[in-house]
Amino acid sequence: RTSIPVASNTGKMIVPADLCIKYGVKSPRYLLSSLGLGDEECRRALALAVQDLANLAHEHLTIARSFASELPPEALPIFLPGLASETFLRRLARSHHDLTNQGLRNVGFTEHATCTYRLVHGKLTQSY
Repeated sequence: RTSIPVASNTGKMIVPADLCIKYGVKSPRYLLSSLGLGDEECRRALALAVQDLANLAHEHLTIARSFASELPPEALPIFLPGLASETFLRRLARSHHDLTNQGLRNVGFTEHATCTYRLVHGKLTQSY
């Protein structure tokens, strides 16, 4: 429950409402309570919504990269944040898109090193 991203001032979940409706995710207040109580149906619905969102993020990264050849070389570093985002999306997929997985909050040394390597390698080789 505590690894689900919420806007701290409002307590609102950061999962688009249309995806919550599409997959039958309960209202944010009820969702957090039911996840805390171990509601597996709720957990699966949320994972499906998050998977849909992650797939959309991958699609957007692919589309953005397809425009790289049209940009001047000095503009290419704008794609660097995409490499870091992709690292998180891979970790999210390994956790089966389960936002209640505590491992999503704990970024280990290996992931930091992988992300750093991808960023430095991307910058040096102009491959984003």
